[in-house]
Amino acid sequence: MPRQGKAVSTDRELPPKSLATQGILDTKREALSRALRSQCDYLRCFNLPQAKDYLRSHTCSIYDTLRDAYSSKINLWQWEDAIASEAIRIAYSCWKNLSLLPDGAFSREELMRSIVQYVGRPLNSIPLIRPVIETTTSDAPLLAMAKAAAKMAGPTTPPISKSRLSPMVTAPQAARKLEKYLSEKGVSQTDFAGHAQTTDRTLRNFRSTGKVRKDIFENIAKAMQTTKR
Repeated sequence: MPRQGKAVSTDRELPPKSLATQGILDTKREALSRALRSQCDYLRCFNLPQAKDYLRSHTCSIYDTLRDAYSSKINLWQWEDAIASEAIRIAYSCWKNLSLLPDGAFSREELMRSIVQYVGRPLNSIPLIRPVIETTTSDAPLLAMAKAAAKMAGPTTPPISKSRLSPMVTAPQAARKLEKYLSEKGVSQTDFAGHAQTTDRTLRNFRSTGKVRKDIFENIAKAMQTTKR
């Protein structure tokens, strides 16, 4: 008779957040909620693709904030999965608060894939839920252990090759134009990051170095409703 092992959650409790970090996260929650409400009402989401883009981008931005906050407190490599889970919990709560009908247009798994794509490699301890292991009583102990190890390991996912990423663009003048645009329009960097489908951290780096990936550069130009020159 086949036996099934229980699915084991690898979620762990992170250290308490500082009040300063809580304040930053509250601001990002409000920005995400505003962005989602601009694409949805209380019954339906009339622009689901754009709402999903906002949710993915803000989730990655929240992930950056948590990594920065915990960088001096814990070993980030050992806690990557827990930090990603917390970022997803915070962002997904904004989506759930819309109480859309039907509810099921988006999942936590999609947000986890977005973070993995953003980081550019599989996170440590992913997947969060270990797969169910099936064994039979007739299996010899060593054979059962070998089957269990093979199933838990699963197919290996190679890191995303840098050659497949969008090439970098160096445009310091465009970075200055972005700063002028944000100042003149009175738009916060967080809100603009959502419109440009990127994160606060990416925009900060672009404004500081004048360098950014080509696809993000094009999104910034579109969000500013200007040319790429």
